[in-house]
Amino acid sequence: GRNGLSEITTYGDHVYIVERDNQIGSNAKHKKLFKVSKTELKPVVLGSKLPVLNKKLARDFLPDLLATRGSLVGKIVGKIEGFTVDNSGNAFVVTDNDGVDDSNGETLFFQIKDFPTF
Repeated sequence: GRNGLSEITTYGDHVYIVERDNQIGSNAKHKKLFKVSKTELKPVVLGSKLPVLNKKLARDFLPDLLATRGSLVGKIVGKIEGFTVDNSGNAFVVTDNDGVDDSNGETLFFQIKDFPTF
């Protein structure tokens, strides 16, 4: 499989980054949310060396995906594609089913209850 970045969301003093693999079920290993302080984000001249940001793990989504009540109970879907925070500070996640043969076609949309405490 491969890892990718699927979302960058700004909220409060941080930028949240979703990194995930494209694996399903027991092959899924990396579906995480990281946060970076906005103070680290500085413009650079095009073509210059890019800075390495200090990212902190904000959440491992694997337990959330295992707890879903869809038809994949006890399994993990392939890709978290979206993360957002509404005006009240509630965080939400959405997956992408890709509509391909190795997917059951299910898309999950759920709220993270303990945001912004992580």
